[in-house]
Amino acid sequence: MRYRQKTTTHLSSPLGSSAWRKSSSIHKRRFAQTHDHTMQTRPHLIQAGFFYIVLILLLVFVPPAKIANFPLTQAFLLFHWVFFMANTNFLAVLLGKLLPATVIGLSIQTLLFFKLQGVALTWQVSASLMLIAGLIMTLGLYNKHKIHA
Repeated sequence: MRYRQKTTTHLSSPLGSSAWRKSSSIHKRRFAQTHDHTMQTRPHLIQAGFFYIVLILLLVFVPPAKIANFPLTQAFLLFHWVFFMANTNFLAVLLGKLLPATVIGLSIQTLLFFKLQGVALTWQVSASLMLIAGLIMTLGLYNKHKIHA
């Protein structure tokens, strides 16, 4: 007895086909991974936008004399904190990880703080800052692999 091969036409539903189910599940998994990544980065993006708006408002509407002496004399710490938070959240969106974003944001803020304070940034100072940032990132990655291993 010969079995007839099942054929589908353009009017029939492809739900019975196993190939359709496989490709459908692959698309669902891919969508879920993309959706999870979007859900993880959205709060950082919102926070970065908020802190950049606060930074613009600080620069436009608040005189520098009020910000300069807020917690410490001539330190502009409020400005630096807002700029650090904005950069760290934005870099977390770009890089996808918070540790490198925090280290890079802290490095940017340290260099900006030294520049505003009039510290001469020689190659020795820059190299020591890069060494400290590299050690922090290395220790963070080591601890991450140690925990997951």
